[in-house]
This record gives sequence, C-alpha cells and structure tokens, in this order.
Amino acid sequence: MPSAQLPDSRFGTTLDSLMLRRDRAATHEGVNFGARRMFKELAERILSEIKPGQSVLEVDAATGILTRLLLARGAEVTALEPSSVFVEKFLRPIDDEHLCVVEGFIEDLPKRETPFDLAIISFPARRGIGLLALLVELVPLVKKSTLVIMPDDGSLDWAYLTRGAALEGFEIVTRFLTEHTEPTDLLSRSAAEHNKEAATDFESSLKCPYLPQDIDMIRRAVLIHVERRTELRPIRAAEAWALAARTIHVPYPVPRGAATRLLRYFVAGGDRAVLITTDAAGLPRLYGNLRTATHRIARDEVTVRRVDEGIQLMLIPRVEHEE
Repeated sequence: MPSAQLPDSRFGTTLDSLMLRRDRAATHEGVNFGARRMFKELAERILSEIKPGQSVLEVDAATGILTRLLLARGAEVTALEPSSVFVEKFLRPIDDEHLCVVEGFIEDLPKRETPFDLAIISFPARRGIGLLALLVELVPLVKKSTLVIMPDDGSLDWAYLTRGAALEGFEIVTRFLTEHTEPTDLLSRSAAEHNKEAATDFESSLKCPYLPQDIDMIRRAVLIHVERRTELRPIRAAEAWALAARTIHVPYPVPRGAATRLLRYFVAGGDRAVLITTDAAGLPRLYGNLRTATHRIARDEVTVRRVDEGIQLMLIPRVEHEE
C-alpha cells in the first residue's frame, strides 16, 4: 500500500505513524480491540439501518465483529481495513460469499459501477481533520447515507466532525448510545430488604447507567448519521478545521509564566487544538517553554508542535484500556 507511506496533513499525522499505531493495537489488543467497543444497544441501532440484500461498505473493519453482524443481517459487505494484521488474522478467516475484504484506505477500493447503499465508518483510525476528509471522499461511493461510529472517550473529534460536515452541506443527526446494565444479584437483594415502595425506587436507580461507581465500566459510543442534502459553496477541509480551532495571541515580550498558564488553560478549556502566536522574535523561547511545561504538567495529554503560523497545542486522543 504505497499510499500508507505518504505524509498527509489531512490526517493530523503521517499515515505511516497512523498505521504504526493501528498495527500495534491489532497485535497487542487482538480481538479485545473490537469486543470492548461493541455493545448490544449500539449493534441494534446500527442493524436497524440495514436491510437484507443491501450493499454496505464498512470502513476500518478491524476484528470484524460488526462485519459478522452485517453479514448475519443479510448485507453484501465490503470490509475495508488498513492494517494487514487485522486483515490476515481476523477478516480473511471469515468464510462468507457475501464478504469482500480490501486491505488499505478508501483510495485503495476497486472502482464500482454502482455506489454502495450505505457506508459505515466503524471506530475510525483517522482522527481530527482526517475524518472530515474521509467523509468527503465517501460521497461519490455511497447512494445516500453514511454512519460514523465513534468512541465517547472524552475526546471531541465527534463534535469537530459534526460541525465540519455541516459546513460541507451534510445533514447530521448525532446520537449518544449507552450500554444498559442490569442490577447485580447483590444489589437486588439489598433492594428487597426495603419496603415495597422504597425497593421500587431503589431498583430504578440501580438501572441508571450513570451510577458513579459504574461510570468507568459502562461502554458508550457516538453514532453520527450523515446524509448529503444541500449543495453549499465548496469548502476545503482545512477551512472547516480552521473554523473549529482557536488562536491565542501572546504579547511580546512574552510574560513570565505564560507557557504554564497557557497550558493549564488549554487542558481545562475543552478545545481540541489551539494555535498560539506571538512576535517572531519570541516564538523560539515560547516554544521551548511550552515543551518544558507540557513535559512537566501534561506529558500524556498534549502535543506541542511548531508550525509556520506559530505554536500548536493538540490534545492526544485518549485510548481506553481494559484491566
């Protein structure tokens, strides 16, 4: 796959770096990579969009858990996956005449005379602006609808994708889905000790998916339904991304302690990325101070990059690990 070796700014990182992380996840997490992401409520919502006999393009098929569900639903599935580890270990062993496995990115798909009925981007490998670029590339390949499944892991990629896609003229519906867990036997027995009315209220509260003690164990996902409705003025992906990012200008000479304050503000503020500018004479020193502050305060949370316009702070996407 030559395309996987080329740097491309649309993906927020080089494709070979993206692929390295993807292959590492495939090797170390294996089937858990898919199992810990899919849950009953999410699967049911996705399958409700599928009709038997439909042609479905699944982008980033990974271990094939959703692939198998789509095949069981009666769909004709093309599973696209850039990681050779996922392809050879999990996808090719699926023995089904209604499945076509393609190793690579969207650009590596063989040409079709007719578009797919539906596309599903399943927990995408690309992040940030690369998601919007991917969505735009899918437009000529799909008749109408695309589903994007993203982890609700604290990152804001889903929000930037929704906003950027709206600027492209897409109609967007965003749903947050949560795994509904039943009370354990121990908690149910505790409820039975109350009077009838109190027990009813207690059991109802146990079924709430957001009990504080359970919040880290509950699986959540964002399901984005995308349809192309309105043709707007063509907007480049870089423009849409710029509209979602903020610029902070620092006066020169840079005040003492500015780097630490900027970093703390960024981490607490909810932005995915900010561009920090100052006079050209102060950029090298501010860049060094930001790198030092990041290493000291937010080493595993923030990336500092020097760009032509200034200094970029970007949140590192969070990855959930099972114990």
